[in-house]
Amino acid sequence: MVYRDYLKSYCELLESHILNIKNIQKDYDISHSFEILQNRACVTLEVSELFLTRFVPPDSTKKPDIQIQQRLKYIFKDTLFVGTLSTVEFYLRTFLERYRETSIIETLLLRERRKNPRYIKFSSIIKELHACGKIDNLYLWEFSNQLRNDIAHNDSIGLEDMESPPMEFPIIMKAGEEARVTFRSIVSITQSIANEYYTTITKLIGILD
Repeated sequence: MVYRDYLKSYCELLESHILNIKNIQKDYDISHSFEILQNRACVTLEVSELFLTRFVPPDSTKKPDIQIQQRLKYIFKDTLFVGTLSTVEFYLRTFLERYRETSIIETLLLRERRKNPRYIKFSSIIKELHACGKIDNLYLWEFSNQLRNDIAHNDSIGLEDMESPPMEFPIIMKAGEEARVTFRSIVSITQSIANEYYTTITKLIGILD
């Protein structure tokens, strides 16, 4: 299936990000976060190939039956996409808490009247990072965050209509309906967020400023 080529390409891209981060910043947590993203992508690729080997004859030109496709979508949506965004959120918070000279966390703590940075909404963090010029594509982050929340907490049923960010394989989100995704669209949006995370981290450590 074509999505495997996209996944393999994504794994290679993450390897490049890992090497670059290790060269420019000797911080284990930052490079480790990209290693986690790569592991999620590799697991998704390996499990999907095992599924196809088990349930689809090698010489078959047919797609897996609907039940197998649904099982694979759980892996792509949960392990790959939701897991990736959750990893990005955790390590981005960790980075901001550790390097408080950015003042981003202090600003949000005062604005939201919080004492613990862990209680600041992720949506607030990405908006503040965008206001500081550290996030380029705010809508991609907002769309991805909402999609993640819908998948994780609402069984993929949309809470609101949202137009897909410009992508080769768009995702359709309608209120009260299950998000319409394909394997390739999940890989595409996951890769887009990983790239945005890489750009944001490099801006925060002063490489692209």
